[in-house]
Amino acid sequence: MAHIAVLGMGNWGTAIARLWLLEGHHVKGWTIEQEVYESITMDGINR
Repeated sequence: MAHIAVLGMGNWGTAIARLWLLEGHHVKGWTIEQEVYESITMDGINR
């Protein structure tokens, strides 16, 4: 199990982070956009 950081939670960052999470890796994501952060943390999706 790897510890992975994703810098930029746009469409690609969110997709790859989700794949790694499903494979059992520990993933942390970073985004500069407040609305993206809120959408991912509250709803579990990037709108």
